[in-house]
Amino acid sequence: MSLTRILDNFYDPNYVFGQRPSVYVITEEALAEYKQKQMEDEVAELEKLIDSHKRSITQLESSIKAIKKSSKK
Repeated sequence: MSLTRILDNFYDPNYVFGQRPSVYVITEEALAEYKQKQMEDEVAELEKLIDSHKRSITQLESSIKAIKKSSKK
């Protein structure tokens, strides 16, 4: 390992000297299950995001109505 590489690694907070990255060997079925679970989790997070945006839209529409109502007086 070159000195430059050692110094680069020294300043990388995620690098542990002498440690290799973990490698996992799993079956095709386990990989498919993992990907399915990951996709379901992502869909759930996106649905939460949609719900949050819908609530924001509702609040903004209420604010617009209140402003229009107060400007008519």
